[in-house]
Amino acid sequence: MDDAFRALLACPACRGSLDAGWRCQSCGIAYAVPDGVPALRLHGDRRTEVVRDFYTAAPFPNYPPRDSLTWLRTRAGRSRFARLLDEAVPGDARIVEIGCGTGQMSLYLARADRIVIGADLTRASLLLGAAAATRFGIDNVMMVETDLAQPGLRPGAYFRSVVGDPLGLRAWIGLPADELGSLARLTEAEGRPPMPGPEHLLTRIVTMNGALVFPGLDVPHGWNDPALLGMELPGAGAVASATGLAGLYAAAVTGIDGSARLLTADTVTDAVREVSSGQGFLGFDAGARWGSGYLLDSATFRPLLGARSFGNDGAGGQFAFGDDEYGVGFGYVANRMIGHGDDRDFRIERRTDIAVFAVGGEDLHPRSVRHHDPRLFLVADGVEHGDIVLATHGHPDFLAVGRKEGFMRRAADIGRVLDHVGRGIDEGDGIRSDRDHGQRAVIG
Repeated sequence: MDDAFRALLACPACRGSLDAGWRCQSCGIAYAVPDGVPALRLHGDRRTEVVRDFYTAAPFPNYPPRDSLTWLRTRAGRSRFARLLDEAVPGDARIVEIGCGTGQMSLYLARADRIVIGADLTRASLLLGAAAATRFGIDNVMMVETDLAQPGLRPGAYFRSVVGDPLGLRAWIGLPADELGSLARLTEAEGRPPMPGPEHLLTRIVTMNGALVFPGLDVPHGWNDPALLGMELPGAGAVASATGLAGLYAAAVTGIDGSARLLTADTVTDAVREVSSGQGFLGFDAGARWGSGYLLDSATFRPLLGARSFGNDGAGGQFAFGDDEYGVGFGYVANRMIGHGDDRDFRIERRTDIAVFAVGGEDLHPRSVRHHDPRLFLVADGVEHGDIVLATHGHPDFLAVGRKEGFMRRAADIGRVLDHVGRGIDEGDGIRSDRDHGQRAVIG
């Protein structure tokens, strides 16, 4: 069972994997596990220590003298939120509860075949939860002492617990096996040029200097290989739908559904400060401008909305960006691996979608220009409520699906974003200024 728990945990100092003796396999730091609670926590700042000291003196909520598993489940079951959460989480899920306190919710959710980590920075609270788990005979939950500033969690588990699950985003760092069935497979487009040999710098970059034995598409060692999709590579290994990508950038720049934005304005200012441009290691200048890990507005390479835009593109034409001035998160994914510079990106195949989150705006009453009932369009492709979808098979019309929100300030803005894939967008394609608000454009 400890192996199942360690699959969700990592060294807080370097994010390396932990061996059976709780020693980091990368940096060699060994972590103690007193009373069965791993101490995966580095020393915090003064404010963190003040909070920790408070809950050390007064752990909350406590357990009564004659508690039992029946008592716990009855008590938690009185909460509608707890019941709905238990019903929504699959019976074989891996769960990390951040800030679990004394672990009562973690113990309540530890049913069926679930693996549950209760994480908190206060050991006194965790010891109460661990003792209760022992009394109740629950062996599929582990209490872990850690701090979100330097968490002892695997990148994928941390991302899902802090960002993906709370915001309902279909985006993962390391795709879970139970999501493979809903993933669109990548396919080769006709005439796509092959990758250069294994010693070429471009191939070495893509394969992390040969650590990943591809490129290809299928098993073994291809883009569709479950082993590759499940790897937790935070800088390049995320797997997401277009809606998930757009939602992530929207959450970063403005927040979604009332949530606080993930990145402050000062952080975005730092991210969009140019730190690299010009000729690269491959020997040519493609016109790209780079900030702190992000692609910036690049007039000849990838034109975005403006100076506050940041994002990234990927193999096969994938693209996503955010802009806090315009309040936009944008995501585009394709399952045909076409190649750089191809202008056929708008010939979208089935199971490919564009999603744009319109965030931070008031209701501006978009209405259909060409299609009077967009809800009836592309039903077979699983359009979800609130999605914005690019019509497939030669019909490049945007449809608003069940949503009444403003999109951008001017119709020309979206045309500028999408010009790089080979065509502009105009009123004939179903985008026009909102009749009720001259500074916005809507999806028709």
